[in-house]
Amino acid sequence: MSETFRLQWDRELHGERAGTRRIRFRRQGGEWAEVDSIDELPEDVRAAYEKSRGTTEPDVQQGSGVHRVRPIRHRKLPQTREIDRTLYIDHPWYNGCMVVMFLIAVPYMAYISWDGIGQGGWISVGGVLMFALTSFLAYYGLCLIVNSTEFRVDGEFLTVRHGPLPWYGHRTIPVNEIVQLSTHMHRSRNNIHYSIRAMLRNGRSVQVLEYADTEAQARSIERAIERHLGIEDWEE
Repeated sequence: MSETFRLQWDRELHGERAGTRRIRFRRQGGEWAEVDSIDELPEDVRAAYEKSRGTTEPDVQQGSGVHRVRPIRHRKLPQTREIDRTLYIDHPWYNGCMVVMFLIAVPYMAYISWDGIGQGGWISVGGVLMFALTSFLAYYGLCLIVNSTEFRVDGEFLTVRHGPLPWYGHRTIPVNEIVQLSTHMHRSRNNIHYSIRAMLRNGRSVQVLEYADTEAQARSIERAIERHLGIEDWEE
């Protein structure tokens, strides 16, 4: 006979402890207990919770001090690890289809722009502008190959960094200001991608992840951060 657990998320909304969260849990017929995050739950309770969510399963390496979360439904999900109660998520940018498109388009645009620069007059101006655009596309294509976005979540901040090649969009968000994370779909004529936004206590919405190829990638990042911070997911 399986054992039943109950979990409850509590969030302080006022006073000095405003924004802090606690997780209350109990076994069937037992007393309520409290922890600060999902990772502090007893192993059997945490395993039952993650199984009910159907997204990950724990893989603890004894003696290493590292708790890894391994995807069980999608092979191409971001890599997640936890070291000394700090969560790290690595989201690679690599997109094979886009890389192939850049490998075809960039040399062709570079040839046309270089030829136009030598024509003189307004054609040269157009050639210079196209060459600048070609240089940007070449740099972005290189970023798609080597870059990744790292999410770092500790007791104070959610930090978003891109690298190793420089790129815009770095973020540092106090975790006690985060009320909820949500995944959004963006549809264009020829593409669908997903982003993650954080809703803050002051009502503002801050972008955490600009681009993910699939909903599974975005959801895995969203839920890993929520579990670490003890935020109950609000299904849309």
